[in-house]
Amino acid sequence: MVRIKMTSPLSFAVLGPVRAWRGQSEIDLGTRQQRLILALLLARAGGAVSVAELVDLLWESDPPPSAVNVVHRHVGMLRRRFEPGLPTRAAGSVLIRDGAEYRLRIDGESLDLLRFRRLVAQAGGSSGEPAVEFYREALALWRDRCASGLQAGGRAHPEFVAVDGERFAAVRAATDAALRAGCVHSVLPAIRLAAEYEPLDEALQARLLLALAADGRRAEALAAYADIEHRLADELGIQPGGDLRAARDSLLDHDAPAPTRAELPAQLPADHPYFTGRRGVVAAAEELLAGDRRTTALVIDGMPGVGKTALAVHLAHRLAARYPDGQLHADLRGFDSGDSVMTPVEALRGFLWSLGVAPAAIPAELHAQAGLYRSILAERRMLILLDNCRDWDQIRHLLPGTGAVSSSPPAAAGSPAWPARRAPTRCTSTC
Repeated sequence: MVRIKMTSPLSFAVLGPVRAWRGQSEIDLGTRQQRLILALLLARAGGAVSVAELVDLLWESDPPPSAVNVVHRHVGMLRRRFEPGLPTRAAGSVLIRDGAEYRLRIDGESLDLLRFRRLVAQAGGSSGEPAVEFYREALALWRDRCASGLQAGGRAHPEFVAVDGERFAAVRAATDAALRAGCVHSVLPAIRLAAEYEPLDEALQARLLLALAADGRRAEALAAYADIEHRLADELGIQPGGDLRAARDSLLDHDAPAPTRAELPAQLPADHPYFTGRRGVVAAAEELLAGDRRTTALVIDGMPGVGKTALAVHLAHRLAARYPDGQLHADLRGFDSGDSVMTPVEALRGFLWSLGVAPAAIPAELHAQAGLYRSILAERRMLILLDNCRDWDQIRHLLPGTGAVSSSPPAAAGSPAWPARRAPTRCTSTC
């Protein structure tokens, strides 16, 4: 028997790219096939891996007649990388063969996966901030997906996927523990990263929303919900499930402190000091908006120059007291020429800024802006005046998420006004 004296301990990593070190010196792990074999051995964390499994790992289908011999050669080369000077047919003391199986001889501190599992177990046996700190240390060990860079045809081996699943389960548990302990900030980076890796994991995305809100990033959480909602619809053709909806509803909790009056937008143009006439139209509009709880929008249409804007502004001022969360106004310049017409993106950016969303937190894409805007409006009673609308496409993203649009008679000139059923009333403009 040949004995090799190890002068420096070996350590391994599989929570990301597969790596190995002897002391402080990183070991060259050779070819992709050798790294794949090592990755599966590490994912088993000292457990046995059969030669048949390694053949399937290297050749997904139609392995060559020499496949078993090739596996043995790769294993032999790995052995000598771990134990330099080891004779060709020597068994070694690190990568061990037992019949038709191989396993790595590793301890709990020499592999990042085992350290991760130990820390997660310690977190599960603790509570409060100590538990959150154990989770934080565990999640900090991850550098990428398990055995990243070794996927074949864009697919990861089921063993690597299972290890990734342990990470996401730990992230969910860490979020719950941090929310209970009131220290979500310490694990928020890990939650964000995991959510990026699994954009369609609704339970994980729901916890991201809750964590952002708990960290004082409510506007960002609403924007994230809008993005998730769009992604689910676009990629899977489904609506958000119960976890996501519950997280969204918690963001829109009506028991949350209301904004102070000084923070409310008050953007209505001045009413005409000598407005006269249109009494029948004004009375009909007020009666419609007060009596029909299903009406969320009133559209005022008419020929150019008949006073549509003056009527809409006058009506908006008469209605404003019913909507204590403020008023928004935009001249959409729908009948101007060229580039002066206001786009929905421009209008939404201005509205979101007025509603207290920091410019850096406003999404770049129209659908995400509109989702955030609707989410914010859903908890407020507001009046919105949109003037000079060109067509439906210009205003559809500026309308609330539910309810119908009611049109006034053609003789009534002006802009649209709409009260919302449970929250906002809104005034839209000329269509």
